[in-house]
Amino acid sequence: ALCPGLLTLERRREREATALLGLADWGYRFTSLLTLEPPDSLLLEVSGSLRLFGGLERLLRQVEDELAERGHAHRAGLAPTPAGAALLARARPCTHADIPAWCANGDLVAFRAGLGELPLELLGVPDRQRLRMRRMGFSRIGTLLALPRAALGKRFGREFLDRLLRLGGEKPD
Repeated sequence: ALCPGLLTLERRREREATALLGLADWGYRFTSLLTLEPPDSLLLEVSGSLRLFGGLERLLRQVEDELAERGHAHRAGLAPTPAGAALLARARPCTHADIPAWCANGDLVAFRAGLGELPLELLGVPDRQRLRMRRMGFSRIGTLLALPRAALGKRFGREFLDRLLRLGGEKPD
């Protein structure tokens, strides 16, 4: 507000939703499997398209270029699971020039280790549950992933356990 030339605009959620639908239509250029995650995310399952586009690096470059041409900023996340991709897009976005090493060889152990380093806040759990986790000494996702599954379900509920298992690829989406 110290800038006299600052132009503020009111947010228009309807236009954002329309833009996201337009991006979904565009996303079908790269895959027939995509998911809208309103209000601001689009998940593309691209593993089946890699050969067609000449590999992951070239596919990502094309996605990045076309989004820029359309005037959209983006954050890409690569993961073997939709929840993992969404989380990594927020925590550790990547580009065609910075593809995670575990992606090249499909190393799930390395993927889960990378998830494990991330802070609990990224899980988007309710404040009360996150505070409870903190009080129990948990600060990273990996500390939760290291717990026996039965104990994790008892402490935090079946729904949370299922979500965590889908994040790490131990349970299908």
